[in-house]
Amino acid sequence: TAAYEQAITNLIANDKFVELLTPKSKTQKVNVTQTATPAPAQASGGILTRIADKMQFNAVKKSKVAEALSLTNPVRFSIVQYYADKGKWPSSFSDIEINGSDLHQQGLIDKAEIRLGGVLHLRLDRSTFGENEILQLIPKQTMGGQNIDWECRTSLDKAYWVGECMEQ
Repeated sequence: TAAYEQAITNLIANDKFVELLTPKSKTQKVNVTQTATPAPAQASGGILTRIADKMQFNAVKKSKVAEALSLTNPVRFSIVQYYADKGKWPSSFSDIEINGSDLHQQGLIDKAEIRLGGVLHLRLDRSTFGENEILQLIPKQTMGGQNIDWECRTSLDKAYWVGECMEQ
């Protein structure tokens, strides 16, 4: 059932599929006679209810990912500033004079660290995202080193990608 629901969710999110289902300017009237009363939805909800629940769940998780990414903005700014000042990437939060535990947020981020090359590594909260989900933001020099873009690498399901992670 879960695979079926995921497939339906993916179809609904596909622009081409929606375009195929969208009525064109001309419509036809069709008369359908009904011989039996439709069965009421079961207490657990029909497939459309389960799809709506799945879509809402996905939206909530996406908003949590977006919130976690927004928490990293001041840290990313400090990483870039450090690189601009020193000509090398910081290797820890102490290099940029930020307390890494400030990024720890219940429901969002369990652990944060700066790794080799200025990579910001986040272990996402288990209660929200599940076991062993990570998000890494990797600084990349562009325009001959005049600009820094951030590449996102994550173990999260593609359904939850937002921001920089959408461009993977």
